[in-house]
Amino acid sequence: MLKKEKKKNLICVCIIVAAVIMAAGCKSSQKDEHITDANIELGDYKNLKVTVEKGTVTEESVKSYMERLVESYSSEEKISFEELTDEYVATYMKDTGYTSIRELEDGVREYLNSTNDYYAANNTRTAISEELTKVCRVKELPEGLLDERVESYIQSFRNTCEKQYGMTYEEYLSTLQITEETFRERAKDTVKKSLEQELILLEIAKQEEIDVDENGYQEYIQRLMNSYGYEAEKDLYDAYSEESLQNAYICNKVLDKLAESTEVTFVAVGALND
Repeated sequence: MLKKEKKKNLICVCIIVAAVIMAAGCKSSQKDEHITDANIELGDYKNLKVTVEKGTVTEESVKSYMERLVESYSSEEKISFEELTDEYVATYMKDTGYTSIRELEDGVREYLNSTNDYYAANNTRTAISEELTKVCRVKELPEGLLDERVESYIQSFRNTCEKQYGMTYEEYLSTLQITEETFRERAKDTVKKSLEQELILLEIAKQEEIDVDENGYQEYIQRLMNSYGYEAEKDLYDAYSEESLQNAYICNKVLDKLAESTEVTFVAVGALND
């Protein structure tokens, strides 16, 4: 829930970061440039069709959000939503930058629309990546790359357990009631899917002559640093190889290009699970 944001910041500025390569988590000892050894058979990637869920902003959803927002502020001066006045907004919610109920309502509506657009864009990119594995085929993975990525993924997970959960990797698996063998099998499935999507995207990049441009790449690196909490660029490069970061950037550019040509059908949230 948004709280105590200035008016210009009330609307979420969303960063879309495709994590097709970042999923490995740690710097690999095998150079990522070797992924060009993959044997890829490209299908008709220029005429994709995907179905994507997207939320709809209604007056009811705007009111519901405003009710929760007012409740979060009313700890200072308790009121109900029905008692909300322009004076209350201007006095007790002034750090939002809004001075009236109408302004607040318009801001919430814009924020909800922005949030829906953000998730729809992310869902579209995910759907495109998954559809690519249906029309394109990875005939052969570079030798040893999948095993390398799996080990990197598991090492990253070990670090996450220690830093975020305050327990060892083995202790965390115990809480999940799964064996290390089961976790490794699941990790391999996850990494294999991500790796195949990455390889297909990079092959399309070659076909479309999409490469790294310095200005765009530096903006991408800055977004990654902000999203993953790196204070210095050096810290990011200590965790990930330059090849993998450049490949991730290229994959993002390919997804952007494919999103322009893909036929997207939007459906209500939850419709794909019906």
